[in-house]
Amino acid sequence: MNKIILLSGPISSGKSTLARGLADGNQIIILKTNEILKRQVRSDLKSDRKVLQGQGERLDIRTRGRWVLEGLRELVALNSEDNELIVDSVRIPQQIDAIRDAYGSKVIHVHLTAPLNELEQRFNKRRKLQKEKDFQYAEVKKDPTEKNVGNLAIIADIVIDTKRCTEQDVLVRTMRFPN
Repeated sequence: MNKIILLSGPISSGKSTLARGLADGNQIIILKTNEILKRQVRSDLKSDRKVLQGQGERLDIRTRGRWVLEGLRELVALNSEDNELIVDSVRIPQQIDAIRDAYGSKVIHVHLTAPLNELEQRFNKRRKLQKEKDFQYAEVKKDPTEKNVGNLAIIADIVIDTKRCTEQDVLVRTMRFPN
């Protein structure tokens, strides 16, 4: 594999939009960490963000964040081609460290951010489209992991303010980063 792009950032910062944009028309595979979590909870709870956050926190504690690396390794084993990979998304430094330790210079960590009022506005827009349960943004931000996700900008290779950039700008800035 040529490159592994790790995406981090607060809820509604544009991580999944960037992942889809990078993968669209390219030989890039997306590992969605929420899909790993959804496989581990009851089917009636799969769309409940708070349940998935709790499951992620339990896995982080039990595996010291290595559960994302294990999911990535499974995906690499299934894909013998030399595809690039995107992890949507990493949430704690230990997840990033484990992947960097395993894959070294192939890893690029992109952290997306935006002002709090912008993030809340985007979240509320998704809620109206029923892509989110009926939680308020402030409730979701109370999660301990989510509360600290902004600190990942300190260890990122690239930090992009998605309020200041179009989707295309974010895509181009990420693609131009050398590996």
